Amino acid sequence: VPFIATWKAGGVGDGDAADAGQTSHFPICHVDLFATFAEILNVPMPQDGAEDSFSILPALRGDPPAAATRLPMIHHDHKEGAPPKKSNHPTAAWLAIRMDDPVVEGVEVPGQWKLFVDEQLLLGGKTNPRELYDLRRDQREATNLIEQPDLAKLVSYLAGELTSIHNRGGIRK
Repeated sequence: VPFIATWKAGGVGDGDAADAGQTSHFPICHVDLFATFAEILNVPMPQDGAEDSFSILPALRGDPPAAATRLPMIHHDHKEGAPPKKSNHPTAAWLAIRMDDPVVEGVEVPGQWKLFVDEQLLLGGKTNPRELYDLRRDQREATNLIEQPDLAKLVSYLAGELTSIHNRGGIRK
């Protein structure tokens, strides 16, 4: 999903609508705005909030950090318990982790990987991987790769990362 920003005084774009600007492929998420605004305002991040936020200010200024420094993106599905669903409904409250080119057992696995797990992580601490997509090749998330044997170590790694992040309360903890 495109994200468009300009803020001449802050070094984000030049403020000229006629200028085509620049394109960055650095991954961002809406929750990253919290950490970005905290950096702009020079205020500390709260210990008990915005736990999955990562400042994207360098990327907005045209100097994105190396992809390896990007903390995993955690996507939350906040439908847990919402009518007409019940918290133990099979499609309630799934989570996803997104990582680009992760290194698994010392080997880079090229791709923009997104792993979905079901509600059991939130309800009982058990990680059940359900879907895996490479967004670099499949932005529509049409081909679920979860059953591919050659990706089993990647699935295990991403599931472990998500479980660890969940158990410690966020990516910054």
